[in-house]
Amino acid sequence: MKYNSLGHLQWIQQLGPAQSQDPQNNYHTAIFSLDTDDKGNIYSIGTTNGNILNVYERPTGIQDLFFTKHNPSGELIWSRQIGTPNRFKIGNGITHDLNGNLYYVGNHIHGEAAMRDIDIFIAKYK
Repeated sequence: MKYNSLGHLQWIQQLGPAQSQDPQNNYHTAIFSLDTDDKGNIYSIGTTNGNILNVYERPTGIQDLFFTKHNPSGELIWSRQIGTPNRFKIGNGITHDLNGNLYYVGNHIHGEAAMRDIDIFIAKYK
């Protein structure tokens, strides 16, 4: 969502499925971090158990990491969704450098609910 200085809504962009078509599978998507560049583009990172492009499909993993780029008008430029079968990938933070490279951090969780192993990662995306 973007509001102007008077508090009026300028645009809104939805990521992930709007609602579940299957009552047994409640899809949810969450953004955990945002970044902007000097051109006003917006980068987001988060997690989803659906498809980030609002398609009713299961993710690759139990939870997939995603990151996106929107232009200043809120239009989606691109998105990436990364998952591993039977695993959780969660994107927690995102930033960029002056060359347009993205850096992101997150968690990779594997194992059963009571005995999970949790790893952290930092990655670069060109």
